[in-house]
Amino acid sequence: MIDAVITWVDGNDSEHKRKRKLFLDAEKVGDPEAIAATRFSSNGELPYCIRLIRKNAPWINNIYLITDAQCPSWLDEGQKAKLGVTVVDHKKIFRGYEEVLPTFNSLAIETIMYRIPDLSDRFIYFNDDVFIIKPVLETDYFLGSVPLIRGFSFSKNKLLRELHRLIKPKSFRMKGVVGTGYRQEDGLNLAQKVKIFHTPHPINRQDYADLMEGNNRLERNIRSKFRNSSQFGPVPLYTSAGLDSGRVRIVPRDDLYLDPKIEETIDRTVINSKASAHGIRHMCVQSLDNFGVESQRNIYELLDRLIAT
Repeated sequence: MIDAVITWVDGNDSEHKRKRKLFLDAEKVGDPEAIAATRFSSNGELPYCIRLIRKNAPWINNIYLITDAQCPSWLDEGQKAKLGVTVVDHKKIFRGYEEVLPTFNSLAIETIMYRIPDLSDRFIYFNDDVFIIKPVLETDYFLGSVPLIRGFSFSKNKLLRELHRLIKPKSFRMKGVVGTGYRQEDGLNLAQKVKIFHTPHPINRQDYADLMEGNNRLERNIRSKFRNSSQFGPVPLYTSAGLDSGRVRIVPRDDLYLDPKIEETIDRTVINSKASAHGIRHMCVQSLDNFGVESQRNIYELLDRLIAT
């Protein structure tokens, strides 16, 4: 049995905006990207994310939606039952750590997400802007209990990294990469580090829990209200640690990544062609609200077509 976990927030909700401002005024935030409005925006991606899971991965059992005292207006009780969605409030997964709430920190939420009640031993983690755009199988994400994570590894040695960059420069200039997001002080003597792509991330719940609860990692990583440079990225760290122990495998990317910083204009014909390309099974639309009006329209049309066909 495999469940899906999705994190979601509606940053335009008046109560959420009030809380965010209250704690933003009280906490010094050094990274402007940690408080950028686009990080909390909801642009209608969630229903596509959920419906494409149900269309293209019907073998997924429960879908857990992690929120902060919120629920999308379209996700009424009837839709929850139809789509197999359970809304999980932050208070449930942060039980015992209620003093850190509210949190506006996606890394903190990722650190503790494995504590969802009744979550399956194997689960797949999604951001709400990540989509399964073609039919997939369980074996695309797990080999038995071993997660298959899209990414690439590299040496910790700076000289070897530079040599690798010179030999294969494109591998270090890939768009759509999630940074390593961790440092030596996390108490692991890793042979190599991993960068992962913006795709669904399969996870073994017990291995993830053991890592997060070791070396005081969970307590350290959930304290800040907003993301900051002292934190580690839970999924990249889990991937690197698992790769070292043979409990995680790295597989090639199979995604289309759209980012307004890289592609300011999204042509309808071009993205339809890219999404249809052989081997492309996932798509991420980063910061949809930062695309131009025409580009947004083309992206929504593509998502509508992917659901309908």
